[in-house]
Amino acid sequence: MEMKKQHIVVAGGGLGGLTAACRLARDGHKVDLFERSQSLSTASGAIFVRSNGVRCFYRWQMGEAFEAVTAPIKEHETRNGNTNELLHTLDPEIYSEFPEWSTDRQALQTVLYDEACKAGAKVHFGNEIVTVEEDDHAAHATSKDGTRVTADLILAADGISSRLRSQVLSHVDPSRLTVIRAPSTHYPTEIPGEMLVNDDRTKSLCQQPESENGIMWAGHGGYAIGKYNHHRGLFNIMFSIQHGAADSEASEKKLFDATDDSQIVRSFFSSFNPTVVALANMVQSCSRWRLARLEPLSTWSSPKRRLVLLGDSAHAMLPNLAEGFSSIVEDIDALSILFSESS
Repeated sequence: MEMKKQHIVVAGGGLGGLTAACRLARDGHKVDLFERSQSLSTASGAIFVRSNGVRCFYRWQMGEAFEAVTAPIKEHETRNGNTNELLHTLDPEIYSEFPEWSTDRQALQTVLYDEACKAGAKVHFGNEIVTVEEDDHAAHATSKDGTRVTADLILAADGISSRLRSQVLSHVDPSRLTVIRAPSTHYPTEIPGEMLVNDDRTKSLCQQPESENGIMWAGHGGYAIGKYNHHRGLFNIMFSIQHGAADSEASEKKLFDATDDSQIVRSFFSSFNPTVVALANMVQSCSRWRLARLEPLSTWSSPKRRLVLLGDSAHAMLPNLAEGFSSIVEDIDALSILFSESS
């Protein structure tokens, strides 16, 4: 029996929302995505796609599009932040036949947006979904400009600070929906490859064999993790600082902003080994991501199952395994399978 095609509204145009729009439109569903920003986000920085997420993209016949902007990780290295001594290596092939990718958020967003549009999804920039509701027959969304859209399903993909979560889960104790801040902040950025080549302390990072590996420099109160991307000519790097070590005002700020905090990075990592010091001093600008999480929720959907949380709005987690984006991809794969099995 042929799968019934659905009209799906996606609220939020981040990585999760764009991935959902892409996959579900490729399945033949009618997809409308609403994003409050006027265009794709320019916030970038390092991001890893773990093998479970990569597996989904290959299954969706999208591997080639992502291979053009990602760098496969041959090994994960852990080094002493103070001395640069190699402490440990891990081969991803030990636990998966699929590779792991390193890239930057902007590259991922661009690929997902292009593929979503090619599949027929309509992306409405500058128009945020502000209210959602449901009845026995449909879901209804109202956007900031007053447009009312009726759909079969609404996916709230508006992130950890979701404005729609309390509406989708109006039947859940509000105290369970509170964002829990973690005592550390990430500063993602990318460094042009030519800067690394011109410095003896860093040029090996964009040459084999080091360029093939993801490298973490672990130190007291913080760490840096990075990988060179030949396709992009960029060294994608994430600097992480625990509170109390630096950035004492972070708790008073919002979870994310694009304000350049590169001076904080340079100051904190000035005591690390010469390679990391050089990398920190090469940072031209960086975003600031305060880490946070949600307590596990008993449900991600509304009573009539027409309003559903997706990604960080449902299960925001700390990036201890770098699984945030890949787990969202698996969410979307599960939705795609469920739709294919319905009639």
